[in-house]
Amino acid sequence: MSAVMTSKKLVVTPEAQPSAERILQSERVGVLRHLGRWIDIGAMGLALLAALAFWSSTPHAVVVAWLTGALALSLGRLVLSWAFPLLVLSESARRTWQDVFMVLSLGLGILWGLGGWIFFEPGSTVHQIALVALLVARAAMPTMVLATHRHIYLTYLGALFGPLLLRLVAMLNVTGALIAFACFAVAAVMWLLVDEGGREMLANIGFRLAYREARLRLADEVTTRTRYQSHLVDHEDRTRRRESKLLEVALDPRITGGNLRAACELISEQSQRATGAARVSVWFMNRKGSLLRNAHTYLDGTHVSRATQDITREDSGELFEQLAHSRGISVPDVRRNASLASAWKRYFASTGARAVLFVPFRNGSGVHGIILHEWMAGKTDGMPGDMAFASSLADSMTLALHSAERSASEIEMRRLATVDTLTGLPNRTAFMDRLNQALAHAGRHHERLALLFVDVDRFKTINDSLGHPVGDQVLKEIGRRLVNCVRAEDVVARLGGDEFMVLMAGCEDPKAVTFTAQRILDTVSGTLNAAGVQVHTGCSIGISTYPEDGADAATLMKNADLAMYRVKERGRNGFQFFTRDMQALATLRLARENALRWALERHEFKLHYQPQFDVRRGGIYGVEALLRWEHPELGTVPPAEFIPLAEETGLIVPIGRWALREACRQMKAWHDASGDRKLQVSVNLSVRQFAQGSLVGMVKEALDATGLPPACLKLEITESLLMRDIESNLQMLEELKLLGVRIALDDFGKEHSSMTYLKRLPIDAIKLDREFVKGAPENSYDRAIIHCLLALADSLRIQAVAEGVETPEQLAFLKSEGCRYVQGYLFSPPLPAREAGRLLCKELDLAV
Repeated sequence: MSAVMTSKKLVVTPEAQPSAERILQSERVGVLRHLGRWIDIGAMGLALLAALAFWSSTPHAVVVAWLTGALALSLGRLVLSWAFPLLVLSESARRTWQDVFMVLSLGLGILWGLGGWIFFEPGSTVHQIALVALLVARAAMPTMVLATHRHIYLTYLGALFGPLLLRLVAMLNVTGALIAFACFAVAAVMWLLVDEGGREMLANIGFRLAYREARLRLADEVTTRTRYQSHLVDHEDRTRRRESKLLEVALDPRITGGNLRAACELISEQSQRATGAARVSVWFMNRKGSLLRNAHTYLDGTHVSRATQDITREDSGELFEQLAHSRGISVPDVRRNASLASAWKRYFASTGARAVLFVPFRNGSGVHGIILHEWMAGKTDGMPGDMAFASSLADSMTLALHSAERSASEIEMRRLATVDTLTGLPNRTAFMDRLNQALAHAGRHHERLALLFVDVDRFKTINDSLGHPVGDQVLKEIGRRLVNCVRAEDVVARLGGDEFMVLMAGCEDPKAVTFTAQRILDTVSGTLNAAGVQVHTGCSIGISTYPEDGADAATLMKNADLAMYRVKERGRNGFQFFTRDMQALATLRLARENALRWALERHEFKLHYQPQFDVRRGGIYGVEALLRWEHPELGTVPPAEFIPLAEETGLIVPIGRWALREACRQMKAWHDASGDRKLQVSVNLSVRQFAQGSLVGMVKEALDATGLPPACLKLEITESLLMRDIESNLQMLEELKLLGVRIALDDFGKEHSSMTYLKRLPIDAIKLDREFVKGAPENSYDRAIIHCLLALADSLRIQAVAEGVETPEQLAFLKSEGCRYVQGYLFSPPLPAREAGRLLCKELDLAV
């Protein structure tokens, strides 16, 4: 006898069906009896309420007749419920009682549906709604009673609402349709509630049957246990001993420690003792699942760990399939087993095995290997107890595999945590650990050590131009070369990016550090092949030593970094030992950087103007705006100190925007004061400004805001700035020329001086570098260069302005060569705006 519950649906097996039907019948009658009486009392009250409600709108005789019928049917059901103990004595009598109750219920539905027809008043919406409410209440009353008789309840709903729906539909108006729809919706909801309630009752019956079935099974099991209790007592001690042994094996350090060889030795010994097998061997399966290879054998107290024999899926396919779906395979006579014929020839014939037991062990969902037990003679049955114990030992082998994998993973994680994955060198974490250890050792033994901070020069250019794969190959090769440049006991690490660090411990002779640094320079600097591309590299090396330059790792690394940046400032590709003045300069640099960030807001920047003279016509034709920083505490900061700092921090962009606008404003003010005299103002552009895509917009904004004519603004750019991205820069110069401003090429002849691009440049002037002007009177090379540059400018019909004119001899030479425009301290230094304004009002005699 059994019953099954499936998703709230009772499924009764054939042998349990009569009992299920009796229980269901009993439940239904019980619900009708206990709940029906109270519903009938409520139904009689509801009938009286309906009679009173429609007494005035319906003929009294009709109301009385209807009320009498409703009360009679309800009273009949009530009497039937109270008389249940006297009437129901058998199963058939209970069914008859239920049928009578259902007939009376349907009669009530029909009578109330007739009342819906009788009491309906077409012209009154309120009247209709009240009638609908009464019918809804009447429909709700028997939901719990008829939950187990859903077909009866569905018939009841049809009889109850059918006549009223017909009257409402016959009205052919919107109100009637809405009320009819509401009645239909309520009826549907009622039906769904009853349907769900019936299903719940069936589910409860199913649970009850299942509980009774479980109770019967439990009783059977108790009987069975009692029957076999004596047998179990006999095996209890053996089982306890084996379980204790299995627990001992599972907790053994050879299993949990991740040592597979030790685990194989332990498990093979325990299996041999428990089963009495002559030979126990451990076989591992390859990843494809096509081959078993003998990895360990235990025979006559001797362990042999070497791969000597194989069993392939091709030869023993049936064995491999059985291993995938079983806990163990016992073969009483391996010689006569057809599925192991190939394995017999390949392996068992040489061992002399007669009976074998294959016990698989798994790692995850697949078979990872087997423990093979071999008996030479006598034991051929493969006892179930032996198989169970051997299978449990195989589980210990699975645990050993997990421990080995975890141990390998931990070792790999520790390695990855301390090794740079790209170069294979120690990473920052590992290097800091070794550095701290080296410092502790050096402190105890009063030794010296050196720290070399190696930074690859212009590595970003390699990445941007050739791509990151080439950059990675460059870093790998540099790391390899660094290792070859140092001693075996030295540590080479990659901190990240293009930064490497070399730790030299026990170096008492500073010459050894110098020799190593020079060797690194010679080895790293040059050409290397990266991914088939020839790449030119160099490096900058900063050196700090213990204990002179610091007593802790952070200080030594910081000081080596400062020394490395000093090499960068001096042109790269060299090495530099740390000195105390570097710390002072770094502190001063930081203070200036912080002050520079506030200088613009505090109006500490000023523009000085150096006049530019026309020696042919006489007088001033323009000025060059030069930026000055008047710090309230640091005093006047030279441009050579704060301009590179502003370039590096990016502050040159807002500073340059202010300088451009201020120069345009000041020149417009001088224009307004001088009347017809239209002078030019030259403004230098920085690398950062020129790299901004908004340079043209910034110049246009300054001109529009100040009202300065574009022709009176000259923008000075250097050759090195222009050559960074010649094509896009040429396009930007063309856009600036369209605004009407003038372009001058500053320090001409000092950098690239490419004649190819010079003819394409939309420039109006070139400025001869002061280094040529300075040596022109005495140096024939400088005189020849100036002569050529002036001739070139004259041929291209562009201005040539000589900078740095400081002596009469220089001026005389320039005039003799036909140079018309000059500027320098011989005439005037850069002046504040007020003094420059007074000078611009004068007519100067340039005769020297």
